[in-house]
Amino acid sequence: MMTEWCQGFSTAADGHTRWRGQPAMTAFAKYLAQGLETRMEKQVVALRRAGDRYSVETSTGELYSARGSTAHTSGATISCAAGSG
Repeated sequence: MMTEWCQGFSTAADGHTRWRGQPAMTAFAKYLAQGLETRMEKQVVALRRAGDRYSVETSTGELYSARGSTAHTSGATISCAAGSG
């Protein structure tokens, strides 16, 4: 699913492993999206969070919202949403 990409982006590695999907860069995102209804080729113009709800507005005025949860780990924020338009 994942493989090490590199240890930094300059000639002197910084020791922080970067990861990518395996066999392709998008493999992990595709894995996470299994079972979800997805929209392709939509330009997002606004992303909003209100409490445990997330909403997305597209350039054509479509609105999508979902309940989600947020986890904080090692200085990173991971948000997960479940729902549809």
